[in-house]
Amino acid sequence: MIRRPMCFFVLALLAAAAAVGCSDKQPGSPEADSGSSPAVSAKDSPAESPQENPSAGEENGGQKPLSAETSAVKIQYLDWEGLQRLIASHKGKVVVVDYWSTFCGPCMKEFPHLVELSHKYADTVACVSVSLDYEGEGNPREAEPQVRAFLEKQKATFDNVIFSKDPIEHLMPKLGASAIPVVQVYDQQGKLVKTFHQDGGQTFTYKDVEAVVQQLLGKKEG
Repeated sequence: MIRRPMCFFVLALLAAAAAVGCSDKQPGSPEADSGSSPAVSAKDSPAESPQENPSAGEENGGQKPLSAETSAVKIQYLDWEGLQRLIASHKGKVVVVDYWSTFCGPCMKEFPHLVELSHKYADTVACVSVSLDYEGEGNPREAEPQVRAFLEKQKATFDNVIFSKDPIEHLMPKLGASAIPVVQVYDQQGKLVKTFHQDGGQTFTYKDVEAVVQQLLGKKEG
């Protein structure tokens, strides 16, 4: 009758000793770390490190690309009324407005001469480019990549506009033309004095545009 309780007592002591032995292994000891994989914290993970993941937090959905923030080429989205306000803001200077698009070969051929004009008469002439790449449907910002690429190639750092409301066919009657390119010249008081277009067999180059500019500036042609 005594042996059974003694047996239970001995077994209890052995179990307690085993438990103490397991708890003696500290988390930082070699015994505890042996055979386990090293832990990787969130800050050590390349996928979650903002310093190593430049796209983290980047917003795209319809927003301008990052290059647009640092580019010298700035683009505005304006309707007809907004464009008229922009032209009027340059009162005191001759204003040359070029209506063009990247799908118009003659437009792109003449455009570099607009840039030359802006440099030649930087103090007295304000140049404005109006892209008609937006066709009146969808988001007008979808037209920006090809427009910006061309403007940056030409180093067009004056006022650049993407016409962002009406389709081309609604705009052309306001310009008194049926097709682009169209170039309009305003005098120093903001009055439209000449519209160049290529309708009805008419042709023009920026030599013709510059001649009008020189007249308004009181200079001789040459």
